[in-house]
Amino acid sequence: SFNVSTYREDNYWQTTLVEGSVRIAEQGRTVVLKPSEQYTEDRCSGQRKVASVDAGLYTSWGDGKVYFKAYTFEEIVKKLERWYDFTMVYQDEEVKQMRFTGSINKHSPVTEVLRFLEMTTGIRFKVEGKQIFVSKILIKWDTVVYAGNTIWVPLTKHKFSVMLKPKIPRVHR
Repeated sequence: SFNVSTYREDNYWQTTLVEGSVRIAEQGRTVVLKPSEQYTEDRCSGQRKVASVDAGLYTSWGDGKVYFKAYTFEEIVKKLERWYDFTMVYQDEEVKQMRFTGSINKHSPVTEVLRFLEMTTGIRFKVEGKQIFVSKILIKWDTVVYAGNTIWVPLTKHKFSVMLKPKIPRVHR
């Protein structure tokens, strides 16, 4: 199985192989991919490369979830805009470069995805029709000891049990 990503608005196209083999033949050059390899071609420069990747990050959408690892907010938003048919309007350019690791259930309403991001980051959203405005806010951070590990969490009006398992967190101030 494999995935092909050829969105017109992207500056590249790519094929990611999960299992089996894929042969890519273009302009007299042939490449055969092995499992967990990805072929990428830059549409502007014509540069081509093959890299080893975690294929699940590129094929998980077929299972209704999308996993991402150290993706920029801008990269995640491109996917969300395609699924939910909206346009993101950035009121703070820094937000585009924020990095995230996690997963999104493709079948969740966009408002649920946005609400989770608001609860766990320093960004806020305002929905107006098919436009979603995003801005960065100043937040205060606190530490929580969870299962013996100290983690940083934003201080919000939401209870920690929303983000962590109930009854376990112990807040230190």
